Order: sequence, then structure tokens, then C-alpha cells
Amino acid sequence: MNSCQNVEIEPDENNLNTFSMLLNGKIWTPSKIDSCTKTFQCNMSSLNSDNIYKIYAYKDPLLNASLESENFFEIQIMKVNSVGTYFINGEFRNFESYSRLTINEIAGKKRYQNKKDGSSFKVEVTEIFPNMESNIKGIKGTFSGFLFNLDNVKDSIKIERGSFIFKKLNFYNFNQCKE
Repeated sequence: MNSCQNVEIEPDENNLNTFSMLLNGKIWTPSKIDSCTKTFQCNMSSLNSDNIYKIYAYKDPLLNASLESENFFEIQIMKVNSVGTYFINGEFRNFESYSRLTINEIAGKKRYQNKKDGSSFKVEVTEIFPNMESNIKGIKGTFSGFLFNLDNVKDSIKIERGSFIFKKLNFYNFNQCKE
């Protein structure tokens, strides 16, 4: 595989949302159920007028989209009020920015997470899409960095060329098309 390969997937005329990344140099995309249904989603909430985005992506040969999926990736980005760089340096168990990948194997779960209080993982928000009908805004960006095994810090994974576009937020289903 050419490591310079671009993995960003542009939305087609029906799909409004995309998600992809390189995981240890290999293309990683969520499972595809049909042309509109792909197992990734994003939601936005607000706290004290700061926007919080949470992105979930699932990859599983049986199209399982849950905590039991073969791979379950998530990013929570806090205080997103403009385009810019957001360092992901909190923890999953706290109400902070974090990135985490869970790999479910026969031998058990492996959980990888960004380093706390570090700069091992970052998200670049490149566009915020306004919504005239509500305060919920779509988002576009890229992400990259290292995640570390919570049980063995010498075991890490590298995420490169991660990209997402959420012109519509779909926290309640996996439909990526116009409705």
C-alpha cells in the first residue's frame, strides 16, 4: 500500500457524511450495510455555550455496530466553537476530550487511548456547517496521532489521515444520506 494514499472519501450526491482513517498504515472505514447506511455517527451537545462533538465508528464483518464490534472507535471533542486545532488529551472516564479504539478479539478486549495531558492525538476542525433550522451544527475535519494500550503502554497504534464530514448529525441512526 502506498503510504501517501489519500483516504478522505468525498460525499456523493446522496451521502452527506464520510469517515475514514489509516490505522497502522492500513485503510480503516466503518462497515457498509447499504449505499446510505454505514456504521458511523456524530452527535453534538452544548454545555455553557461550548459545543461538544462525539464521533462513533464501528467496523465488524457481521455488521455489528455496538461495543461488541470487532473495532469500535470514538472521539469526543470538547469546546468546539470555531475552526482550529484541538489536542485530545483527556480521559474516557472523565468529561474531557478523548480518543479511543477498542479491539475485540477472542482472547479479550484491547483498549487504546490518547495520552492524558499530552499531545499524542489531535483533531483539526476545518469547517463548521450552519443549520438554519436549529443550533445543531455539522462539522468537517481531520485527525491523527497515537493511541496507547491501557494495559500495556509499550503497545500503541498509529492513526493517520483520519477525516470526517458530518453535514448532518445522525446520533440516532447510521443513515448518511439526505432524508
